[in-house]
Amino acid sequence: MNRVAVIIGRWQILQKGHVALLRAALAAAPRVVVVIGSAFRSRDSHNPFNWRERQQQFEAMGRLPASTAAALGASAADIARVLPERLLHYIVFEFVTKSHKKIGGTFLLLGILRREFKPKGASLALIDANVRVFDMAQMVKVVTHPREAILEALKWGSDDFDSQTVVDGVSLLLGLLADAGVVLGPEVDVFPSALESSFVGRSAAELGGLRQTSARRTLQAPSPLGNVTISLVGLHRDGLGLMLSNPVNLTGGVGSLNIPKPPPGAIFAISAGAPPPTADPRVRLLP
Repeated sequence: MNRVAVIIGRWQILQKGHVALLRAALAAAPRVVVVIGSAFRSRDSHNPFNWRERQQQFEAMGRLPASTAAALGASAADIARVLPERLLHYIVFEFVTKSHKKIGGTFLLLGILRREFKPKGASLALIDANVRVFDMAQMVKVVTHPREAILEALKWGSDDFDSQTVVDGVSLLLGLLADAGVVLGPEVDVFPSALESSFVGRSAAELGGLRQTSARRTLQAPSPLGNVTISLVGLHRDGLGLMLSNPVNLTGGVGSLNIPKPPPGAIFAISAGAPPPTADPRVRLLP
C-alpha cells in the first residue's frame, strides 16, 4: 500500500519551519501532497503572494538528486546540510527584491534581507561566501529594538559593515524614481581599495586585506543644472558614502543631522556614532 502525506498551509514566504515540516512529511511517506491554502484571496499585508508565486517557490526549491549526492561522496553531507536552507533564503531574497522593490528595499535597510558572510569551515564542498539571508527574527527585533537590531545585523561601525546590503536597499528605493529620470548603473560593482584609501586615511593594503569588500552603485539624476552623478559607496567602518562627481546642493538638516554643502569629488559620509549603540550617527565630508 502506497502511503501519501498531505500538508496544508498558506506558505506566505517559505521559512525554516516549513522546511522542517516537509522533511517530516517525507520521512513519514514516500509521496507528499502540498495543498496551498487561501489560494484565491486578494493580496494584502498577511497574504502578499498569490498561489502561483507560492507554487513557484516550491518548484524552485527542488531536492538534491540521490545520484548526484552519491557521486559527491563525503561532500554530499555538507551540501545536503547547507543547500536547502541557503536555497530557500536565496529564493525569498530574489523574489522580494525583484517583485516587490519597495518592500525589498525597506527590508534590506532594516537588515531583514541581507548578504551575510559564511565561512566554509573544514568542508571541502563549500567556499567562503556572502550568501543571501532572509531573517524573520530580525522583523521582530526591528519593531522592539530598531536601532540595536539594525546596527547589529548590518555591522555598522565595523570593518565587517555590510555595505552591499545597504547600497542595494538604497538603490532599490531610488530605482522606483525611474519615471523622474533617475538611472541606475551596474548592480554589482566594487569601490576600489586604492580609491577608498584616499578618503578614509587607511592604506590600500590594509583595506584590501579585509574580509568585506566595499560596494559601489552609481546613479544619474536630472537637475536644473543638468544630470547629477552620485555614487553610493561602502567605506567599511566609516559607513556609507555618497560620492559626488559634479556640484549638487544638499545643505540643510534631517533631525539631529546637519548636512554640509559638499564640493564636487568629495564623499558625503554617514557613519555610526561612537559607541554605535548609543551615540548619534555622524555626517562628515571626506577627505
